Amino acid sequence: MTEKNQIQNLSPLVSVIMPVYNQEQFISVAIKSVLEQTYKDWELIIVDDGSTDNTLEVISKFKDPRIHLVSQSHVGLEGLDRTYNKALSVSRGDLVAILEGDDFWPFDKLEKQIKAFEDPEVVLSFGLCLYVDEKGNILGKSKGVKLAEATGQKLRKIFLFRNFIPSVTVMIRKEALLPEGFIEIKGVPFVDFPTWFVLTYKGRFAFVDDVLGYWRRYSTQTSAKLWMMEKGEINTYIYFWRKGYISLVALVISVFVSITKYIKRLIAQRLIKRHE
Repeated sequence: MTEKNQIQNLSPLVSVIMPVYNQEQFISVAIKSVLEQTYKDWELIIVDDGSTDNTLEVISKFKDPRIHLVSQSHVGLEGLDRTYNKALSVSRGDLVAILEGDDFWPFDKLEKQIKAFEDPEVVLSFGLCLYVDEKGNILGKSKGVKLAEATGQKLRKIFLFRNFIPSVTVMIRKEALLPEGFIEIKGVPFVDFPTWFVLTYKGRFAFVDDVLGYWRRYSTQTSAKLWMMEKGEINTYIYFWRKGYISLVALVISVFVSITKYIKRLIAQRLIKRHE
């Protein structure tokens, strides 16, 4: 029996990947949101990236046998792909969900998403998220995208200029992630955008029109952090071009749009600081 048929006929195990680094303030909320899921067939794989605060002590207080801790020396954002792929390599589930250590889920997140994978063509499911601050206050809501007609090339055209998929809401068919795993691009401090883009070649994306996650936003984002993310986005477009995913014209347009958005963010950031 194939993995796709197993997912259609049984309650699949969901491997929840949780990368953490110095998140003693939020990690307890993140773990509790997994423990409180109405769907119980999951395993939580926490990869600690060499935390120097009390993150490990907080994690150790949770005794559920479904929680597995993997520790590693600090690799930082530029080694994030290795962190994710380390968790993926020890995962046992047919499906993979992502929850970073400072985010959290509503109690029925997994239950609402499992149904999407009854369609064997679906490789990724996502939904809406609420943006929250350090105290959990709601700042806003992500925008949904109707994908009923958007598959293949049409989906890629939409996705190329806007990563509309909040990682905190994502669930992926593990079979579609293999053998590459989460995409590794040198100098890129994120894995979501390149990985989701490559997955558009492997099957359909299913949108769940409901809140499936809470994504924590911080007021302390620096200009240096903005530039690091911008360089990562440009390097990602170059990777797509070199791999033959996009044309040279699409590369030029993508980089232009990306730099324009970066300049707008930088101006907005400086205006906010000026009025503080």
